[in-house]
Amino acid sequence: MEQTDLLKLVRSYPDVKGSEIWLKKMRTLFERCDADGNKYLSKEDFIQMAQRDAEYNSLKEDDPKAKEVREARLSAWKNAVLRGQGNPDTDRVTKEDFVQNVLCAANSPWREQYPAITKAIFNALDVNDDGIISKSEHAGFYYAYRIPLDLSPGAFDAIDTNKDGEISLEEFTRAFIDFFLGEDPNSPHNTFYGPLLD
Repeated sequence: MEQTDLLKLVRSYPDVKGSEIWLKKMRTLFERCDADGNKYLSKEDFIQMAQRDAEYNSLKEDDPKAKEVREARLSAWKNAVLRGQGNPDTDRVTKEDFVQNVLCAANSPWREQYPAITKAIFNALDVNDDGIISKSEHAGFYYAYRIPLDLSPGAFDAIDTNKDGEISLEEFTRAFIDFFLGEDPNSPHNTFYGPLLD
């Protein structure tokens, strides 16, 4: 899928209204990202997720893929959570601020960055650089977010829309964008980051 097609996909979504299902997805994502459980998101949470990614995939700290994963996580912190504002080394974000930041981003021209962010995450998850995410690589994604690994197969199957046993960049991007911009309570992509939490 070309970048222009992905931008068309992003633009096809109406503004996010902040429906209850959308709020629940964002609150769930906050909890998944809060690696140290202190009720704030900080740079340290994203470093911990990168370390869990590397641990799951048996990557040494100096491995180029481990560095790519770390950079993708830190980019998500700086660009998606903080939206390029504040001090990424010292700032902390509450759940309420996180939800508000994502809502603002989803309803601004910033939303057009979702395809690029998704590609960076996809490439970081694609540990063997074969251009697809395998079931094992998806399990590593869940491991990084502290989501029980037995839940990975169901989410994998929801993303793998053509049922070929692997997740393409297009499938991953469509699911990611639907998670952030969609408000359909029946979307299979609502569980992109695992079952929704109360």
